[in-house]
Amino acid sequence: MRAIILQCPRGARFHFGNIALDENTSLNDTAIHPHSDTLFSALINTAAKLDQSLTQQLVDDFAAGNVRISSGFFCLEVHQATKINWTFFLPKPILTNLMPPPEGVSFKQLRRIEFISKGVWEAGFLPEQWFADERCRVLGGKFVLTKEEAQYLPTPV
Repeated sequence: MRAIILQCPRGARFHFGNIALDENTSLNDTAIHPHSDTLFSALINTAAKLDQSLTQQLVDDFAAGNVRISSGFFCLEVHQATKINWTFFLPKPILTNLMPPPEGVSFKQLRRIEFISKGVWEAGFLPEQWFADERCRVLGGKFVLTKEEAQYLPTPV
């Protein structure tokens, strides 16, 4: 996995609209992250404005699989004295919403989790470990990360 960080100006706001029942309600529902088709459209439109001769080549590269993108997701950037630490988040596997919640965890707690960190994914931590294992931390009820990733946060979790 290669990550490209899209840094926004402080306080910037974006609207990633979801498909609505009709055009009058299209601004009512938004996504919390940019989906791959939105990013693809933005790249092609930007390329067309910058250099129309390269637009078709870019489309062809996508079609041939030379260029691939996924949706955009969150990451945390934590600055320390001499180092910058990044924690990348991925969407929680949807299958976890179909599983019975682990013992001691409510169905709502499990459903509320939206993202797991790359570290949680790579370590293979299962939903029952997200809440009970000392190696995992839950931020704001929505993000799960490893204890090692949490150590870089400015306040203890």
